[in-house]
Amino acid sequence: MPFSVNLPNQTATYTFTATAENGTAQCTVSVTRKSSGGSSITTTTEKNEDGSITTTVTNKKTGTVTKTTKYEDGSTLVVKSEADGTVTTTETRADNVTIRTVDEPGKDVEVTVTLPQDVDETVVTVPIDADYGMVAVDADTGEIVSLSVPTEDGLMVNVDGTMNLVIVDNAKDFKDTNGHWAEDAIDFAVAHEFFAGVTEDTFAPDSLMTRAMLVTVLARFDGQDTTGGSVWYETAMTWAKENGISDGKAILTARSHGNSLRRCCIGMQPPRAMTRTWTAWRSRTLPTMMISPNMRKKLWFGLWMPEL
Repeated sequence: MPFSVNLPNQTATYTFTATAENGTAQCTVSVTRKSSGGSSITTTTEKNEDGSITTTVTNKKTGTVTKTTKYEDGSTLVVKSEADGTVTTTETRADNVTIRTVDEPGKDVEVTVTLPQDVDETVVTVPIDADYGMVAVDADTGEIVSLSVPTEDGLMVNVDGTMNLVIVDNAKDFKDTNGHWAEDAIDFAVAHEFFAGVTEDTFAPDSLMTRAMLVTVLARFDGQDTTGGSVWYETAMTWAKENGISDGKAILTARSHGNSLRRCCIGMQPPRAMTRTWTAWRSRTLPTMMISPNMRKKLWFGLWMPEL
């Protein structure tokens, strides 16, 4: 009477007892694994010039390539590239702050920043090809993060706790800013909604800034909701007066520059009266100097308060 048994496809020696009508017998079977033509996964390791070590794992079957780089300071960077073009980047810094970025074709970039208990606030860099029309949006509240600034390495974002972010292209197309010397600054200011156009397709870059315009920009920069009021600037003006930034006088006149303005120009001489372009330029350059929300207020209000 024949006896059969199913064994796994792996190299091993098996011993078992076969029972038949005429008795029992002990059998020993050696199995050699049948090759499927080679492994679908390859692994390579490379030491970089900065002392870091990168391990690359390639799955030929799925087309997924995962690169893990370990740095001498204890930080790590994992970049997973999938066949459909999705790239997932996970950076774990030496201070245990983790930035996970998912860049999927045809979708907005999603970012999760996780802060350890001993870190309340920090600045992270989202590894994307960022331009001045891009902003980071709090996925939970829908609010634009004021400090989200494009750099050579990506989008620099200030976070004050564990956050879920969405990177959005919030650029506007104004027919009177194309090719303007301050086009990037205007794109930045409008994308962050510090400024709005004077119409849907015009910005009026060389028009003068009135005090009403200026306090509205400052209020928006401080995260205030400037909607409402009997006139378009009323909410911002109330905020400015309550915070000692303006006395509310001559609100619809243009603001001439003074010593405090020159002091903070950082090498750029302002015009005799501030234009919308100059103020937009300031809104782009000042965030790059920010360290914290308090520093942000100090920079902005120290610049404008003496002469509003």
